Amino acid sequence: MVARGPRTTVTAAGERRMGRESTVADPWPSVRVHYHRPDRGTTVFDELLVLDRPEVKVTLLADYRGEDAHADGRRILSAGAPVVWFVFPDLCRDVGRFHLSDGTFTGWYTNLRAPIRMDGGDWYCTDLFLDHWLPATGGAGTWLDEDELAAARGAGLLEEPLLRLLDRERVAVDDALARGVWPPPIARNLDLAAAHRHLTGGTAAPPGAERELRHGSESGARAILTRPCVRRQSLDPPPPMREPPP
Repeated sequence: MVARGPRTTVTAAGERRMGRESTVADPWPSVRVHYHRPDRGTTVFDELLVLDRPEVKVTLLADYRGEDAHADGRRILSAGAPVVWFVFPDLCRDVGRFHLSDGTFTGWYTNLRAPIRMDGGDWYCTDLFLDHWLPATGGAGTWLDEDELAAARGAGLLEEPLLRLLDRERVAVDDALARGVWPPPIARNLDLAAAHRHLTGGTAAPPGAERELRHGSESGARAILTRPCVRRQSLDPPPPMREPPP
């Protein structure tokens, strides 16, 4: 699991707060992502809101302050690097466009999570440990943190409904990757430069990205963005979280 944000402070409620040092002017809207990890508690990440639509939210982390992340022996995210996150409210996964500190794009990081709850500028979700990496240079992707997931299963940190959800999400991602419809078109086309242009009053995305977001590059892509990850009324409550009640 890669931390979404920079510096950590502890709030009175016991949450870890991730402060933001951004090169983008503060008047732009931001969101607070209350991200719960069953083995580490809840961390709050402050991120700039680039795009706000019912089917997708795009946020920008301008200055990552965590440890360098690696996959397949290569560095995929470094301290000081920006991350563009794509959050799909009706799916149980997010996608991050990762970079190095010099702005070099490295690939797409898919983060599996429980259904997200959005309460205005505060978003609440639980991490499911397992992540997927797809390099920008091409080639096969790889699943990450399987050892952490195995440890979480063994320790009983995820209840059975969330484990079933996790297994379904993994199958869904593998199927979408095989059909070439994951990551979705907007995550492939709305890059760091487009995110910055949007925040400074320019165009949010290249014309192709806007068109594909509205209509989908093919029927499979449309299904990815419209098929809910779970019937929420049938999902049992997740493990207790250190976050405000609904």
